[in-house]
Amino acid sequence: MSRASALTVLTAAIACLFAIPFSAAHAQAIHFSPNQIMTWPTRSFSGETHYDIVEKSVHWSTKRFKLY
Repeated sequence: MSRASALTVLTAAIACLFAIPFSAAHAQAIHFSPNQIMTWPTRSFSGETHYDIVEKSVHWSTKRFKLY
């Protein structure tokens, strides 16, 4: 492998390593309260994510959701 190719591969790898933690941190910044979750509609407008409660229990933290 030439030096230029190795440098290109190394630069791409470093860029990916920085992008992954940023994406993960951004995804974890979104939170839903139990009230918001319980009032989600069972039907959604086109283009929106649709959640449906597929298993219920006594406590809100143990509810399981199915993503459509």
